[in-house]
Amino acid sequence: MVQEVTDVRSKRQRNRVAGYVTNLMRQISEGKIQTLESLE
Repeated sequence: MVQEVTDVRSKRQRNRVAGYVTNLMRQISEGKIQTLESLE
């Protein structure tokens, strides 16, 4: 999925991006991070 959305060439960098997004989504679902939608 990351490869389709970004132009990152190296496998390691793609995995780092995927891990960051996964961690961010987990924190949002647990309510640890507010999103713009929740501020309205």
